[in-house]
Amino acid sequence: NFYAHGFLAVWNVEVRRRGGTVGAAIMGASVRNGRKSYQSAARLAPDDVGVHWQYARALAALDVKQYGAEASAVLGKALTAGADSHVERIMQGRAAQLAEALKGDASAAQKLARQML
Repeated sequence: NFYAHGFLAVWNVEVRRRGGTVGAAIMGASVRNGRKSYQSAARLAPDDVGVHWQYARALAALDVKQYGAEASAVLGKALTAGADSHVERIMQGRAAQLAEALKGDASAAQKLARQML
């Protein structure tokens, strides 16, 4: 189920962000595990806006300096995916905002990503 993999991808990254290294270790979460889950979700649903958008947002919220390039690449997939519903169009709009922000000040982009939860 691509939703399960997508949610697990974001969960891993968010636990790492909110719990730090120690909290992530206690919970068994890591960016590496999140990336694997994202890759599984993207393989199962390559044209799902939400899978790409949510993972990219989580990476940007964690650390733009370290994961900004990866987040930008994933946002590109969200922007080119087919948006068939109102919700998907909203997610694409947010992906476009974050993609633009990532071109500028890293701390401002990270703050925006955190506000987009």
